[in-house]
Amino acid sequence: MRLAWERAALDDPDFYLWMNDDTVLLPDAPEVLFRVWDEVSSFAERRAIIVGACRDPDRHTRTYGGYRRPGRHPARLVPVASTDHWIECDTFNGNIVLVPREVVRVVGMIRPFAHAIGDVDYGLRAKSAGCRVILAPGFLGECLLNTTAEEFLRLPFPRRLLNVFSRKIYPPVSWFRFYWAHAGFMAIVYWPASLIGWLWRKGRRPAGVSQR
Repeated sequence: MRLAWERAALDDPDFYLWMNDDTVLLPDAPEVLFRVWDEVSSFAERRAIIVGACRDPDRHTRTYGGYRRPGRHPARLVPVASTDHWIECDTFNGNIVLVPREVVRVVGMIRPFAHAIGDVDYGLRAKSAGCRVILAPGFLGECLLNTTAEEFLRLPFPRRLLNVFSRKIYPPVSWFRFYWAHAGFMAIVYWPASLIGWLWRKGRRPAGVSQR
């Protein structure tokens, strides 16, 4: 994703559109993204990221979208429900995201984390830099929820211990960098606590962005 962004940046476009390869856009998604951006930028600065929520294609329940950060812990995030109007949030999943040039000039590009975390990190960085993160109304795409976490937590403890540091579960360097960037010295507490959560919470997803 970072390599693709670097190539796209050579043309210095007005906007960048993030999309996961397992996400299917609904027909009106591009129109809604740009309409919300026009509305937000009409009375605020142009540095606003527009996020599209995804739903399960069969159940039509939310799978990915925006999040609020209710406390200091950077990985304990609360999903923001889509409504019939746009709503502010603190960060997002990167399934459908419209990023204008003005945000990139302030925040830069996505950082090279292993497999996940990069989208949530980008949203938190953007908020810290004074940009806005806006969840568009309704659902703009369909994407099944990644079941890696649930499958992992159903494994016997010895197998979880062997696999916890895999690229898709808990890449240790990436997670420590994430905690250090958004919590400073508290990373020394948050990092091992999160690891213990992965190992011991059998059958239950640990809180936070480790869902992806």
